[in-house]
Amino acid sequence: MGTSEPEPRSIKSVRTSFAIVDELIDRRGAGVTELSDALGCSKTTVHTHLSTLSQLGYVRQDGNEYRASLGFLTTGNRVREGFDLYRYGASVANSLAESTGEVVHLAVEEEQVVHFVHAARGGPDAIESTTPIGRTALLHATAVGKAMLADMPDERREAVFAQELDSMTSRTITDPDLLREELDRIRERGYAVNDQEQVLGARSVACAVKYVSGGLMGAIVVSGHASRFDDARIEELAASVREAANQIEIGQG
Repeated sequence: MGTSEPEPRSIKSVRTSFAIVDELIDRRGAGVTELSDALGCSKTTVHTHLSTLSQLGYVRQDGNEYRASLGFLTTGNRVREGFDLYRYGASVANSLAESTGEVVHLAVEEEQVVHFVHAARGGPDAIESTTPIGRTALLHATAVGKAMLADMPDERREAVFAQELDSMTSRTITDPDLLREELDRIRERGYAVNDQEQVLGARSVACAVKYVSGGLMGAIVVSGHASRFDDARIEELAASVREAANQIEIGQG
């Protein structure tokens, strides 16, 4: 008979603070009573947490309502600046967006999820991005995710395959064996394609970005309307994306 692993220890008050912050963001502001009812906490507890968050600069009071403050934006930017891909790649991504006239993103992987850390829109005809900064996405359903999966160490990649591969559209690859075949093709040609696997009507092409040591730094991707991103355009863009990835890698030195 198997034994389940014990849940990691946690501090209830920290969970309460973050629950309050989530409610403030979702509700775009709320009062003490509203938060108390939503979270099942006493008004005294809610008020204490709000007061502490306010002192730290993460909550502001507007009359009887409280709102999440721009302190989170400041903290988020500090976190983003800690990623090498953003520090070395933001200007390269901006140039790629300008030269292609399309939307360009930089993305990293954390806890088996894609996190977009930079975006640049190259022109008025570029697709409206569905992945703003801070938005997450599935590794197997995106070009950046597949590009990173193809270059991950075997152990990390297999950990992703061990999870259920959810479908985002009818084109999402959810069969592990088919996904492994797709990753083999990505390694062979040097870039990944998202063929409406995340959003219908959108295609994208991505390349992994590596450290000098060979470790995975993240990925860079160009996205656009499927009607404009035919196979010939994908091939053309792939060369530009590969060049941009190389520029970021060289820039480390």
